[in-house]
Formats: sequence, C-alpha cells, structure tokens
Amino acid sequence: MYNHMQAIGDFICIYFLFLMLIGSFFLLNLILAVIMQSFFENDRREKIKLKELKLQVLATRKAKLKKLQREAILKKKLLRKLFKRSRSQEESHIESKNFPVLINSIDETESEEGHSSKPNRPSKVQTSCQQISNIKIAKNDEVEKNKRKSIKEGIESMKLNHK
Repeated sequence: MYNHMQAIGDFICIYFLFLMLIGSFFLLNLILAVIMQSFFENDRREKIKLKELKLQVLATRKAKLKKLQREAILKKKLLRKLFKRSRSQEESHIESKNFPVLINSIDETESEEGHSSKPNRPSKVQTSCQQISNIKIAKNDEVEKNKRKSIKEGIESMKLNHK
C-alpha cells in the first residue's frame, strides 16, 4: 500500500480500504455459502434416508399383515372344517345310536301299559324323554371336548408349519 501511495498518491488509500472491507465481506459470504450448502445437502440426504426407512418399514408391515391375514384365513378354514366334522360326528352319534332304541322302548312300553292314570308319577314317555335329554347333554359334553382337543391340535400344527 505504501509503495502505491508513493507512486500514485494519497488517494490510493481509499482503494485499499474499500478492497479490505468488500474483500472481507466477500470472503465471509463465500465461506458462509459453502457451509450452508453442505448443511442443506446433509439435510437432503437425511430426508432421503428417512423416506427409504419409512418405505422399508411399510414394506415389512405389509408383509407381516399379509402373513397374519393368511394365518387368520387358514385358522378360519381349519375351524370351519373342525366344526363341520364335529357337527357331523355329533349328528351321526345321536341319530345312529340313541334315538331308534329309545323310541322303540317308548313305543313298547306305551303299547303294553297304555296311559298312566297317576298324575304324580311321571309317565314312561316323560322318563324316556328325560333319558334322551341326558344322553344329548352327555354327548354334547363329549363333542365339546373333542372340538376343543381338535382345535388345539390344529392350532399347534399350524404353529409348527409356520415355524
């Protein structure tokens, strides 16, 4: 600066003052711009990673949901099959074993004795009906036990199949 002042004059001092002030502001702005650009780029990268992570989480949730839906459908089908099987077994037990024998015994006792004249004593038909209802209750209890057992076995087999 002093060399320029001797060569040109004292007015060159103003040039160097503007150069120092404007140059420092320029360099300061340049440094801040670089820092802000790197900050925004890192922020953009984090947003992209966050979106990818969200998509990945959604994909895993969808996969789990589909798996649970398939399991629910399989369990529903299994329960329907077990219910139909137990119902058919229940109907076959009741129809094949109990009713014809009890109805035949009712018919035989009515034809031999006629109608009962004593009102306090239950008739043979009433006792036979009570026997039928007791047998139905016992069979229903057995059927319920079989249903529970087969449902548990089915669920355990499904668990083993999915593992």
